[in-house]
Amino acid sequence: MLKKLLKQNFAREATADHILLTLLTMAQSLPTFHLTYSDLDDAIALVTKTLTDLPTGPVFMPKLPEAEPIVGEDVHQDPGQPLVQRKGATVINIDGEAFGVSADLRRIIHLDEGGLRLWSLLEQPTSETEAADILAIAFPDASAAGIQSDIARMFAKFRQSGLVTPASRLL
Repeated sequence: MLKKLLKQNFAREATADHILLTLLTMAQSLPTFHLTYSDLDDAIALVTKTLTDLPTGPVFMPKLPEAEPIVGEDVHQDPGQPLVQRKGATVINIDGEAFGVSADLRRIIHLDEGGLRLWSLLEQPTSETEAADILAIAFPDASAAGIQSDIARMFAKFRQSGLVTPASRLL
């Protein structure tokens, strides 16, 4: 649901952190429904009854923690430079959809299966080159150029989102 809300969001006056927290709270706390129907009149009656029977009241909206925003790493870094998950960055899973969230809650990215695998690799210092070698062994039928391209794109997203940091900064 969060992915759908993020894609449909049209707020322009609010900051990204406020939008993220508001939509995340909505996705986690408000009821959601999936309607499948063959008769429009029956569907209208069901929706009307369901919405009428829902309890009403205020929805708790979280306050953004006081923190300095994390600036994303330079996107054009050396593919041989080992990166590691930034302390406090996390992956949340909501209804089977995974989202990487920066430690300051101001940046979010959607993670597909490949992104989740790379995120796991980054528990330990890993470079783009090392990740490509690992995935080339795991998926021998996949194109090496395709693997490298996907990894470079995902590593750039991780850096821009502030989810990773150079491993050398941890020493």
